[in-house]
Formats: sequence, structure tokens, C-alpha cells
Amino acid sequence: MAKLISIEHIKNITSETTIKKDFIIPVSIESIMNSTEPPISLLFQAGYLTIKRTIEEDLVLEIPNNEVRDSLMSELWSNSLGVTIEKAFKRIELLATLLKKDEPIGFLKEFNNDLASIPYFENQHAEKYKGYYHSYIHMLVRYIRLPFRSEDATSEGQTDIWVETRNIIYYFEFKWYDPDKRNQVIANLIKEAINQIFETKYYNDHTDPESYNKMRYAIGCVCSTRTRKICGVGIQKFIYGSNGLERMELQNFLDEFSY
Repeated sequence: MAKLISIEHIKNITSETTIKKDFIIPVSIESIMNSTEPPISLLFQAGYLTIKRTIEEDLVLEIPNNEVRDSLMSELWSNSLGVTIEKAFKRIELLATLLKKDEPIGFLKEFNNDLASIPYFENQHAEKYKGYYHSYIHMLVRYIRLPFRSEDATSEGQTDIWVETRNIIYYFEFKWYDPDKRNQVIANLIKEAINQIFETKYYNDHTDPESYNKMRYAIGCVCSTRTRKICGVGIQKFIYGSNGLERMELQNFLDEFSY
């Protein structure tokens, strides 16, 4: 089943998705293979999606329970990396541990190792699909059930992805680095990504008592068009609470990521 789901459709599959009632019809594997749309009907018929509610002529579908979600996420990770389910599960557990322990650089370095193992024909999606990298993080945090939002729209703009752990809220923004363009500098792209987080005020919606005074990390991830891996990361810690916005010094991590 996971082989029929492309990386562009991860968000549609792992979050609530809405479909017209008339679209839930028997489908063939051949028709799905030749389609650019996510295989919603097949997933519904196979039990990976169930009806959450109806809205007039629409059905709102979601993954029915944690067991099905865990199984599907492991299959997706396994298929993307070309490894066994058991190895995919171990990789997910390692990444989950680093994220929950608030070790963002360790998490991104290990995440980069997984990106490196994605087969060439699969990572060709990277340049064409802006959400390629944060779709993988979306898949991961969906599996470990941390609060998060992918492509979250605000009145000022849209964030690539934010993730909330017990102690910290992370805001990720991804940028492309093309080694063939002489006027591009990784450190400048990191600043651009982080400034975008503050300019669009992605953090404004986290004002509930549990989140309000948490430490927050604005993370700019720069990815190489040549290697399709992360080649530089910047982290700027900040607090947004009762005393307003307080930004700490920007830290660049370039040597930690080869490109």
C-alpha cells in the first residue's frame, strides 16, 4: 500500500482529508499508478482511512487509530528509504528520541542520514516539490504524535512546519541552495529562512497558557540541489510571552552538514 503513496501526498494521507461521497468507488491498482492524485478511495476500502464525519455531500476521512497510523507510517518510511519495516521502525524511534529530548542538531544530522539513503529516483521529487523535506518531518511527528502543523497559514504568511515538544516549540523553514549559482551563500539563506519566520509571525498562534512562555527555536534549513540533503542549519532561540518578543543570538551549523 505504501508504494502507491508519493511524498507529495503524505499530508493528505496522514491528516484529515475531505472527499466527495461519489468519489468513493472501486478502483484498480493500474488506475492509481497512472494517477497523480492520492489513492484515497483505495485507502478507505482497505481500512487505512475511516469516516470521521460528513458535511453535506463530503466525507471527512482520517486514520482510524494509533495502531493503523503507526503501521502506515512505518511502511511509508520503509518504502521511502528502501529498508525493511524493522529498520525503518528503529530509525523512527531514534529520530523521535532526539526530537523529544530537544536535540535539534542531532535530530537533523540523523535525519540527513536518512535523506542520503533515499533512492535516486525517489529524491528527484525534491527540486520539484517545495514540501519534500518537511513532508518527511510531517510523517515522523505524525507517527510519534507530537503537536505539530504543516504549512500552517497565518494572517502574515505560511510556515513550512512547526513542532511542539514538552519544553520547546520548533519552527522550520526550508530554503534551496544551488552550488552552481555563485551569488548564493548558505549563511545568507539561513538568515533569510529565519527572518521569514519572524516576518510572517508564525509564532503568534501559540498563546495558550502551556505554550506561551516556552522557549522557541526558529530553524532555517538549507538544502542542496546537488545532493538533495541539508547543507546548513541556523537556530535562533527566542521567547514570545508576556514581555513580548526576545530573540537570542543566531547560531549557524555548517560544518556539521556536508554538501
